[in-house]
Amino acid sequence: MSDEGAERGGSRRDEEELASKQLIIHHKRYYVDVKQNSNGRFIKIAEVSCSYNYGCEYPVCLKLFGTANY
Repeated sequence: MSDEGAERGGSRRDEEELASKQLIIHHKRYYVDVKQNSNGRFIKIAEVSCSYNYGCEYPVCLKLFGTANY
């Protein structure tokens, strides 16, 4: 839904991005993505740190259950 995924190194070919949101909380940048692949829908949450000119991403992925209702 946005080019933010490209900024963070792109995405896997079998993943489809359904929604994406960037949050800035206490000088930290977070991305919350809802994605879908052959295994189902999931949420990817990543904290991106830009300290000392090095970009570090710390991702967490959570599988969504009951998404057929949404």
